[in-house]
Formats: sequence, C-alpha cells, structure tokens
Amino acid sequence: MKLLHLAPLLLLTPACVLTQAGPPLIARHSVASDTDTTEYGTFEVEVGGSFDPGERKAFPVRLKHGLSEQVEVYADWSVYEKTERVGQDDGEGIGDAGIGIRHRFWENTQGTSTALEGRVSIPTGDEDELTGTGNLDWFGSVMATQDFQGTRFNGWVEVGVLGDALSDDTEMQRNLAFSMASNLGEDLIGYAELSRTFGEDIDPAYGTLGLGWRASPVTTLDFGVAIGMNDEAEDAVYFVGFTSNLGILGAQGPRVVEDGGY
Repeated sequence: MKLLHLAPLLLLTPACVLTQAGPPLIARHSVASDTDTTEYGTFEVEVGGSFDPGERKAFPVRLKHGLSEQVEVYADWSVYEKTERVGQDDGEGIGDAGIGIRHRFWENTQGTSTALEGRVSIPTGDEDELTGTGNLDWFGSVMATQDFQGTRFNGWVEVGVLGDALSDDTEMQRNLAFSMASNLGEDLIGYAELSRTFGEDIDPAYGTLGLGWRASPVTTLDFGVAIGMNDEAEDAVYFVGFTSNLGILGAQGPRVVEDGGY
C-alpha cells in the first residue's frame, strides 16, 4: 500500500529525458548531498517544509555561501517544529541549528566528482518538547557524483557521533543513500532516492520521489514524498520548498591591481 503514495509522481515521469538543460541537482530535501557547491562569492537560500501527517511538521531554512570555486559553507536552522507526544499535548518550538562545510576535492572532464562534508548539529531545540536532540552532534560524509547526458547519479555515506565525541558510550549513526536526478524537460527535474539510517536502536529505510521546477535561472521549486520501506520508518513524509541564489552580497575574488594603484 505504501507504493500507492508514489503513483502520482510516477505518472508525471515522461518516457524520454530531454538533455538541453544543465546538469540537474540532487533535491533540496534529499538525505544525501551531492558534490555541487554554491557558486563562488554568492549566497543561496533553501526554505522548505516537511510534513509527516499526525506525527511531525518542520520548517527548515539553510543559507549557503560559495567560499571558493570548490568550497561552500552553510548554516541551517529549523525555525519551527511541531511533534506529537504520546499522552501529552503536541510539542512545539524551534528546532536544532547547524553549521557545515563541503569541499569538492576532485573532478574530471567526464562529469565525475567527489567531495567531503563536515557538519555540526547544535541543540537549540527543546528536548522535552521533542524539537531537539539535546546533544551536540558531529557528522562527516563523503560523496561521489556522476553526470551523464542530463542525468546525475550520486552515492553518499555519512558517519555521525551523537553526543560527546570523547565518550566511549557515545551513540554512533551511519547513513547511506543513492540518488538520481534527471532533466525531464527544459525546466523540469525528476529525482529518486533510496536511503537508510543505521542507528543503535532504529534502522529506518526510505524511498523518495519528487519533482523540481526551475521557476527562473536562479530559483527552483520542489516537492516530493518519502515512503517508509521498512517497519521502523514512517509511512510517508511530504516535502515542499524552494532554493534561490541571492547573488553576490559582498566582495568576490582577489582585489584587482592596476598600474599606478588599486
């Protein structure tokens, strides 16, 4: 029955893929990251909502900056969450924040690239309200991306340290995901992902399908649904949001020196 949630999106996938558009990006709400970084010197904002009917709602925001041609830094924050609590009123409030950096350290002319990412989750949410973990969590990941005729394939592996990184009792978490995105037209992107988390108490697996629409050269709207693939996952989580590049909001690149002065 869970596959019925995917049917409307499957019906929107055409039989052929057009390749006039640029390489499609992995979805904003994907579990995985790909190797693309924010354009050098510019700022990019991601805003969205995730909805697990009857269980949880969250509204994350992420601001990214292209620190160089191969490096981006970012900060994110769940500005509001509402979570069901058994036998109590729903918990609500702000969620956890985070900071991170991604470095594309290798690429070739055949569309293959690899990157490393590190991020820290900061416990700004309320653990009692179930809007935060209450821990300072650390994550490191590696990813490989392959672009091929209007289609992008991406593999991603992440290891997390949930809590005190120096304690022998600290919980470890491993995340795996394989994603694919394809140009379905000049302005339409289709994407799919399989992901699984391996924790000490729970190992949820999800299959995700979605669509992205390039509303302008700098803005993409998206929506999708993640369907639980095992008993430890939620039945369905729905996503909607957008990504927009805000352009250069400060100095970019080295100062240009001219003859006779600056």
